[in-house]
Amino acid sequence: MFGLQNNRIVKLQLITALILSSEYSFASQLKIASWNIEWLDTTPVQRQQKRSDADYETLAAYARQLDADVIAFQEVADTVSAAKLFSADEYQLFISSRDNDQKVGYAVRKSLSVKALPELKALDLHKKQSLRYGLPLTVTTQDGRSLTLLNVHLKAGCYNNASDKQAKRRKNCQQLDQQIALVRSWAEQQGDNPYAILGDFNRQLKNSRDKYGNRLQNINLHTTGNNDASQCYSRRYDKKKRRWTLRNYRQYIDHILLNDSAFSTLQPDSFRQHTFAKDSVLKHYLSDHCAISVQLTL
Repeated sequence: MFGLQNNRIVKLQLITALILSSEYSFASQLKIASWNIEWLDTTPVQRQQKRSDADYETLAAYARQLDADVIAFQEVADTVSAAKLFSADEYQLFISSRDNDQKVGYAVRKSLSVKALPELKALDLHKKQSLRYGLPLTVTTQDGRSLTLLNVHLKAGCYNNASDKQAKRRKNCQQLDQQIALVRSWAEQQGDNPYAILGDFNRQLKNSRDKYGNRLQNINLHTTGNNDASQCYSRRYDKKKRRWTLRNYRQYIDHILLNDSAFSTLQPDSFRQHTFAKDSVLKHYLSDHCAISVQLTL
């Protein structure tokens, strides 16, 4: 009798292990990132500042260390420039059709299938190529799990609630207000399917009092990360001292937002800001933004 009972226990343990391993095998790990690469252009026209080979090598090494499955990038001129950072052996590249050196785009790991979606051209409020388009797409893992993403780079110059009241910032804030409404509308059209809106929002959404952050939370969009100060350093040229010096903007304006379905798959404490080494910042032309990333288990 004791032997039969032991056999039943062993069988139950095996069945439980099989169920758990089966569930695990169906889970897909997906690391998504956002990175503004600051005027990445191998043949700059609009901004006459070229990067050296060493600059590109340093940025490419940084991209390898980032090691994300999907990188939503901003301020990139074309796929030729993006390919200097993201290996064609590993990534497929997608970029906005905007007629400007500052575009949004993606580097997507080749193991993922991609469905292109209509661009959110309405974010260019005046239809004059003066503001950047939004670029959505859907990625699907090999086991059929899908995530839709919208990559945005919104209007600059309206960074927080205080700037809303400044006369010199009013026009910028009015335009950002219109863009946020369009982003909300796009989000509401996605239903309950998992999606992420990520990129350079040019807004400190993590402030709990921020009106735009609250508007997005009202449609069940969740900010990721925490309110810790940004540790991203960039460089500026000090004309008096005639040398490059470090600067640090303490508030995040790059964000990864997840709807309820996607947020439920967020791995706890997976938010990362991928900083540059300070000596590299001073030595090379890198970017005035650092990449951020999260890990999902779809």
